[in-house]
Amino acid sequence: MRIFEKFFSNLREFMKFFSSLLINVVSLTILLSFSQLMTAQEKNQLITELNVFDNDSTFKYSFIYNHDGKKSVENKYKLEKSHWIRSSQKEWNYEGENCISQTERKWDGSQWKPTYTIEYRYENNLMTAESHYEYVNQFPRQISKIECFYENGRLISKKTYQLQDGTLKLQLELDYKYTTDQKIDSLFITSFSTATPLQYRSKFNYNLLGNVETQLLEKKNENGIWTKDEATRWYYNADSGQLTEQRKKRWNADFNFWENVQKTVYEYDNHYLKSEYSQYWNLMFWENAFRYEYKYDTSGNLLNKILYLPIYNVWRKVITINYNNYEKGVSNVMESKYNFWGGTTDELVASDIPFLFNDEVDIRKAQRIEVGYATFVDTITNSSNPDRIPKNLVYPNPSEGIFYLDTRHYKIQSFEVSNLSGKLLVVQNQPQKTGIVDLTDLPRGIYIIKIQTIDNQIVQKIIKK
Repeated sequence: MRIFEKFFSNLREFMKFFSSLLINVVSLTILLSFSQLMTAQEKNQLITELNVFDNDSTFKYSFIYNHDGKKSVENKYKLEKSHWIRSSQKEWNYEGENCISQTERKWDGSQWKPTYTIEYRYENNLMTAESHYEYVNQFPRQISKIECFYENGRLISKKTYQLQDGTLKLQLELDYKYTTDQKIDSLFITSFSTATPLQYRSKFNYNLLGNVETQLLEKKNENGIWTKDEATRWYYNADSGQLTEQRKKRWNADFNFWENVQKTVYEYDNHYLKSEYSQYWNLMFWENAFRYEYKYDTSGNLLNKILYLPIYNVWRKVITINYNNYEKGVSNVMESKYNFWGGTTDELVASDIPFLFNDEVDIRKAQRIEVGYATFVDTITNSSNPDRIPKNLVYPNPSEGIFYLDTRHYKIQSFEVSNLSGKLLVVQNQPQKTGIVDLTDLPRGIYIIKIQTIDNQIVQKIIKK
């Protein structure tokens, strides 16, 4: 949502963003191939820690998942004088398979304070509304909203509202039309950010394999006539179906012809993405912009991704991202290093590092990224209702200080934490929507948590490592 807010301030920039949206969507095919080339992680193997090294700063991210493997908590720490200092926190709450809220918090030195919340509403498992709130003096204020409308399970309209002059005002409306085989035929865009609404439409065509082949972006002029604006075409290998090239053109109304803007070419070796390079049109000819090359081991694991730039009209190596320490099919250490052009050879340099985060491709700016995993154990010791003992009500266990209660399956009324001598350390007597138990400030050791649900009391050992 914050991305949209930035673009609303400049509609033209937003339209540039939109016109490249499909390009990015198609590029996801490349990213998907990229993730497959890195080999999928073992089932149930989830990342629980990231160490990110970015110049003089070192950050640690810890992750907690619910019993369905969905991310519940992300904690961010910064290393200062050999100590990990709490920085920020994100929490996701679920009902069934659906995420109903996402909350961001900042650590102010003594407590977590919420900064941003997104609430989601569903009907028939389809998201119908998305509300965004920022916090002012710890009180939420709604700043934007998205409404989605469906017909026979298909999204037909999306409306975006923004806070202006104390009220939510309609800023953007998207209307979708579909082909008989349920693909998007056209998308109508109306912006209400100006006194006179601005209208665009994007028309899509597909090849016999169902891949998008062309996109035509048009805008409605002041006379109500649709005029050409931008066009994008994608090319595929006839045998493999792999994307081989994408070209973008812009309509020159003064001379009544399509002029080249940009193109990206993809090359493969035995179905592996070998290289991709981008060029832009400069009056009479194509000029090189950048090039990536990919190297693999004999098992097909990605070893490095190399960035080339056109220096003195020659492709020169600039940065190499190395993928190391493969374990269970996944690289657990990624490093970005200078080549000769740009700095001292093999010196670490910050760049955007793509890597496999569980089953998705994530990209983070860093010099080095280390991935970690943890083993969770069930330590329930007592229950007033032994026939209804929950499995892993508190997780992860052991933990470095942040534990999570399963509020999805159990309605938590209260909980208390004590040491082995019985001294109460933490008491929470209010019903819990959030499941976070923060023992970061307590020393390492074994503690006892007593949890009262609506119909059960559970006593469990928890271990802070």
